[in-house]
Amino acid sequence: MKLYGLAFAALLPCASVLAEPVVLNLSANASREIANDEMVARLYVQADAASPAVLARELGGALERARKEAARYPQLSFAQAGYNSWPEYGKDRKVNGWRGRASVTVSGRDLQAASELVARLQGFMLIESIGFQVSESARRAAQQALIPEALADIDAQARVVGRSLGKPRQAVRELTLNGPGGGAPMPVFAQAKFAVANAEAGAPAPVNWQPGVSRIGVDASARVELQ
Repeated sequence: MKLYGLAFAALLPCASVLAEPVVLNLSANASREIANDEMVARLYVQADAASPAVLARELGGALERARKEAARYPQLSFAQAGYNSWPEYGKDRKVNGWRGRASVTVSGRDLQAASELVARLQGFMLIESIGFQVSESARRAAQQALIPEALADIDAQARVVGRSLGKPRQAVRELTLNGPGGGAPMPVFAQAKFAVANAEAGAPAPVNWQPGVSRIGVDASARVELQ
């Protein structure tokens, strides 16, 4: 009789704990692969000149020409991305010339138009990088579609624990949703070598790009009270 009494007494704290609400910290992730629908390209021109003024004219002329080419494609975004110049020193440590570099970016969802513009710019510029990504509007739509899936996972976890503890009722006390995004644009390194010596050589034909896919996801975390 004493042994049974001790065993029953040992069970009392557990029964008391289970009588109280249980709070769970749960997390879930829902993700899927989405086709990249936006190109992001960066091109540059580099020049050498005897003076900063001559260098500025050469680089400025190239940028103006790039802007005129981009004006043919109003559906694309075009912007100057950078401009740098620096002196070149001879063996006597005196400045014997100047070198500079200017770069532009081209981006847009019309991949055919973007490919054509990049090809035209290659007539006098070099490709630094080309990448593909999911556009902001497509990313938001994908994440909104994934939210119910992530919440369903949270609910399923809470139900499993609730059944195990005999607490079928649940109440969400806190909920956090985060969209981790798809990362940086996927680079296409093989195409970075495309270039021509000068404008007279003509620009290469547009490339049939393969944009690939990116994984878009939604992270959910919640504090769920079981009763």
